[in-house]
Amino acid sequence: MATITTFALRFDAQTKSVIVDALSDKLRSAEQQLVATGEYSEENVGYLNFLNQVKNGVLYTQPEETEVEAPTPTTEVVDDLS
Repeated sequence: MATITTFALRFDAQTKSVIVDALSDKLRSAEQQLVATGEYSEENVGYLNFLNQVKNGVLYTQPEETEVEAPTPTTEVVDDLS
């Protein structure tokens, strides 16, 4: 059995949406590049499968309720990063 390093991450629904959208964009771009170049190597197809697994892993995470402190005046919520 191999040992790997893993990470745990908690995110809210809005952040989940941003992550899934970004992964979907990356997946779409990689698919378009694969079709355009015609390089269907095991490495390229494996990368697409990996991206899809990561996206689905985030997409299908189950929510859990978490108690948090009310936002304070020093806490900023950023709605638009542009």
